[in-house]
Amino acid sequence: MVVLLLVLIVCVFLIRQFPAHPSLRPASIALAGITSVQVFLGFATFIMLLLFPESSLQVIIFSVLHVGNGALTLAAAASLSLEIRRSVIGVRS
Repeated sequence: MVVLLLVLIVCVFLIRQFPAHPSLRPASIALAGITSVQVFLGFATFIMLLLFPESSLQVIIFSVLHVGNGALTLAAAASLSLEIRRSVIGVRS
């Protein structure tokens, strides 16, 4: 939940500070959406573990989706950090 809170704070900050930026705004929205899906999949995996045995198909599917979306979350965060470096920090130099 701490990671979700930090990601949402950064995304809201970027959206409010650079509302018309052509690359920061979509990247921020994408990261916030992907991270929200990641949290949902984590909760769904936990609920499936409570309802079904660990080796059931439902648990395996939600676990794989959660891990796959985790990789997508990492890629979106890295992409946003590169966009910030290129767009914001690069302008000041």
